[in-house]
Amino acid sequence: MASPECLFENAPAVASTLECPSCGQHVATSSSQVGVGSSSSSSAAAAAPESHQILTRYINESGLQEGYDIYSDIAEEAYYSTYPQFLRARPFLAMCSEGHVEGIIELCQEADVEEEEGQDDADEANEMEDDAPSVPAVRSAALLRYQDPLNQMATGLHVAIANDQITVAYLLLYLASQLPVDQFPPELLQFAAQIGRPEQAILENVDIRSLQTAEGETAEVLALRKGGMWAEMAQRGVFSV
Repeated sequence: MASPECLFENAPAVASTLECPSCGQHVATSSSQVGVGSSSSSSAAAAAPESHQILTRYINESGLQEGYDIYSDIAEEAYYSTYPQFLRARPFLAMCSEGHVEGIIELCQEADVEEEEGQDDADEANEMEDDAPSVPAVRSAALLRYQDPLNQMATGLHVAIANDQITVAYLLLYLASQLPVDQFPPELLQFAAQIGRPEQAILENVDIRSLQTAEGETAEVLALRKGGMWAEMAQRGVFSV
């Protein structure tokens, strides 16, 4: 069987065929599907009732790991190789799971700046009759509402709830929902005042609270199932559309 490095180099082919790129041997076994996790790398092949495993002897900075399941990493690498316009979603979802509020704001700001620059570049290319294909940019509105096909189509809001990141949840609601301002904690409003609420984008795009996972679970349903402070927020209508 090929090395893990070889599998990563051929990730799109391995993810689609589940075969070793060196010898053509089938390398995967089946495993039970898990629930919404922290980010895309925590779960592979979202919508299927069962997923796959590719068990390897993997060496990294932590040393040798016997029986390491590399499939979810390969599936993620294959997806972003095929859809590079969504590369920013990888750190975005990780930040939602880790509570990195400042990082989320920076990513959104960068997305809009690059989208504007990309449009300028596209206009210049058209003037020069350049037929080379370009990768479409993803604006912050789309990034905030991104649904991860590697994690059961979960949004950043689902991920924040699953990982008890209440500040991230309120930030996403502030930027991507029509939740009234009086429903937000004062400390969040003080912080958010520095960036402003994208009122026009909120009106023009779907409310993040209405987005469902592959299992049909909205953020409200997840919050009620999780219980505690999340259920209390749901009962107050914070996640209701």
